Amino acid sequence: MKVALAIDTLPPYTSGVTTHYVVLAEKLLQKGHDILILTPRLVRKPKLPESLKKAKIVYLPSFPVRHAKGLKLAFPSTPRTLYELRKFNPDIIESSSPSSLGVDTLLSSKLLKKPCVSYFYTLFNSREYIYLITERFTKLAEAIVTKYTRWFYKRVDKVFVPTPKVKKIVSKLGIAETKISIAPVFTDIKVSEKPDKEHINYVKNKYKLKKNVAVYLGRLSIEKNLDMLLKVWLKVVNKNKGATLLIIGDGNYRPRVQHLINLNKLGNNVILTGNMTHKEILKTKILSACDLYISTSTSETFGLAGLEAMSHGLPVVLADSTGLSEIAQGAGFICNPKDINSFVNAVITIFSDNELKKKLSKKAIRISKSFDSNMGIEKIIKLYSLVINNYNMTN
Repeated sequence: MKVALAIDTLPPYTSGVTTHYVVLAEKLLQKGHDILILTPRLVRKPKLPESLKKAKIVYLPSFPVRHAKGLKLAFPSTPRTLYELRKFNPDIIESSSPSSLGVDTLLSSKLLKKPCVSYFYTLFNSREYIYLITERFTKLAEAIVTKYTRWFYKRVDKVFVPTPKVKKIVSKLGIAETKISIAPVFTDIKVSEKPDKEHINYVKNKYKLKKNVAVYLGRLSIEKNLDMLLKVWLKVVNKNKGATLLIIGDGNYRPRVQHLINLNKLGNNVILTGNMTHKEILKTKILSACDLYISTSTSETFGLAGLEAMSHGLPVVLADSTGLSEIAQGAGFICNPKDINSFVNAVITIFSDNELKKKLSKKAIRISKSFDSNMGIEKIIKLYSLVINNYNMTN
C-alpha cells in the first residue's frame, strides 16, 4: 500500500500528534508499505528518527505560529502538494488536521481522485483554542472556526477519532456517523519498571522535590488551562506543605506560569524543568519520583502525556472532558473541570492513602498496556483498506 501522510508536526516539535504520526509512519514502513510525508520545514536541518529514513519526506516552505513555540505551518501551495502527490501516486492520503497543508491535501485528493482521510485530533473550536485567536470576539471566532472545521471534515472520505466522546463531538458538527471511525492512537510508550528507592531519592534531591509529588507533562500554552492548575495547587499547598507540582514542558505560556508561581509564592512547591524528550524522561526516570499525574485541560481529544504517566504506574487526576478521562476510569479521579475543590480533594486523597494509590497504580499500568501499537497498525491498515475499497466502489 502507498500511503501519503500530510503532517503538520514532526520532530524537533514535540506533541501527542507528532508522536502519533511518527509511530504510525514507523509501523507502516515496518510492514513494507511505501510512505510519503508532506510536512512544514521546522528547522534548517531536521533530525528525524532512523526508523523514518525509508520514507520519502518533502519539506514545505513554512511560517511560525505566534502562540506556539517551535511550531510552523506550511504556506498554502496546492500546486506543489498536487505535484508531489501525483508523482507518488498514493492509494490513500491522510491529513493530520484542517490546516493550510490539510486543505491543499484535500483539494489535491479531489483532483487526483484519491481517497482522503483525516484524524480529528484537536478541538479547534474550544474556548481555549479560540483564545489563541482572539480574546475579544470569541463568539464570532468560534462560529467561523466551527464552520471551517465542518466544511473540511465533511469533504474528507473518512474522519478518524480516538474515542466515543470525540465521535459525538464530530457528529454534532453535522458529519454523518457512518463517515466517522474510531481509530487507534499510536504511542511509543512502554510500561516502565519502578526503580529502587535509592534512585527515587536521587531524583527527588536533584529536582528539589518534596515528600508528595504531582506531575504535569505537556506544552505550556493557554489551551492547557494552566491558570486553573496553579489555583488548584495553591489550595493543595495550603493543606499539605510537603507537596510539589512538577511541570515538565515548555512553551509560550511559560512566562505567565512563572508569574503566577511568583505571585502566589509557590516557588518552593512548583518546579519547572523545561522541555524534556521522551528519551530523557525514560533515561532520568523522573516520573518514578512522582505520586500522580494531574491535568486540568479540557481541550484534549486524547492526551498521550497522561498515558505515558500511567505507563509509569501513576494514578491520574483529570478534568472530565474528552480524551484520556474516557479510558482512565478506575485509574484515578475524574473531576468537574469548573470545580477547583474536586481536584484538590482528589490530589490530597491520593497523597494520603497509600493503599488506594497502589490500587490505582495497578489499574493505570493495565490500561497503558492496552495501547499496543503493533495491534493498532493492523487496525489502521484494515481501516485504510475499507476506505480505499468503498471509494473505488462509489467512484
